[in-house]
Amino acid sequence: MHLVVCENLALCALCAVYCMDCKLNFDSNAEYRQPDVFALKDWSQADERDVQASKANLNYIGLDGNIGCLGISLSYYSLLCFCLFLKSFFGHANMP
Repeated sequence: MHLVVCENLALCALCAVYCMDCKLNFDSNAEYRQPDVFALKDWSQADERDVQASKANLNYIGLDGNIGCLGISLSYYSLLCFCLFLKSFFGHANMP
């Protein structure tokens, strides 16, 4: 489990605590170990683009407008940002 958010706790007369609203986030890398948990996901709450990308086993980040980062281009984008950070931090002229 990646993240648990519990809100609106209630205390009953028997001194039991109940969570009235909860959100659970799971790391997608654990899907093969916990197929029963991932089968409970409510896809009606997800963006249609995310649903299509998930069915094709792709990583997708939706952006505003008609653009988005998909799969391997996302990795290259992260690498490019990291290289630009190193160049600006260290100031080496031989970096791309």
